[in-house]
Amino acid sequence: MVFRLAKFGSRCFRPGTLIISAVLMLALSGCSGGRRWDGFKFKRSNASEDYLDMALESKRADDRRKGVNGLAEGPDATTDWAIKVFETVARTDTDAMVRRAALRALLRSANGDRVPLTLKLLKSNDVEYEDVRPAPAPVRWSAARLLLAVAYDFTFREDQEAEIVTTVLEQLPKENAQNVRLTLIEVLGYFQQRPVLDALIAEMENEDFAIQHAAEMSLVSLTGVTHHHYPSAWREWLAKTDDPFARAGETPDELQATRKKPRWDWLQWW
Repeated sequence: MVFRLAKFGSRCFRPGTLIISAVLMLALSGCSGGRRWDGFKFKRSNASEDYLDMALESKRADDRRKGVNGLAEGPDATTDWAIKVFETVARTDTDAMVRRAALRALLRSANGDRVPLTLKLLKSNDVEYEDVRPAPAPVRWSAARLLLAVAYDFTFREDQEAEIVTTVLEQLPKENAQNVRLTLIEVLGYFQQRPVLDALIAEMENEDFAIQHAAEMSLVSLTGVTHHHYPSAWREWLAKTDDPFARAGETPDELQATRKKPRWDWLQWW
């Protein structure tokens, strides 16, 4: 295997060592069969083996992306070892589109186990991680979408809720990419916390109407009422409401004809 040394400022690490560690864990858990990979074994189809080689070893970003996509579309896509490969590529590859392909592949296993990765990627431009390359806007958008898929189905763990909300509330005002910001606003619509309401009302003061509307819709989801994009009206209502979440999940009468939120097919929506 060819190891590529990745440098992030004064930091450096070998992404390949993470793959070896992942394979070691699987080997110790009893996986066997298939081709020997640096001294360890695990089962995989011949096609998956070819795609794995492309995803990890090709010097061309387009080939690495094709390798990730091929592995994601194959029978091994949801195995523990493939998920570890996708997560490592999402953290460390030098090309944004390859990282996005890996995050898309993780949608099939969108649950609490994916939360740490998404939060690290969202914070990676503010916090230094030895195993995470700073994420440009396209990668942050994909990470936010993966987090939204987890929030949509409430597959995060209870002990993760506080960190999710804190991270999104911290990153939202800093985010300058509209698509990332819109997705983070939608993520907040699944968490019934008073700071979330305050943050969403503040977002309606943004000059971008798309941001205003996304904030209004998340507030509607959380409260069951609408104040038609007027932050002052929301603040007035909130000040005199004892339980703002009493009608959560309801659709106001004036929005019944226009507000329909179907079950997303996350793979098609990407």
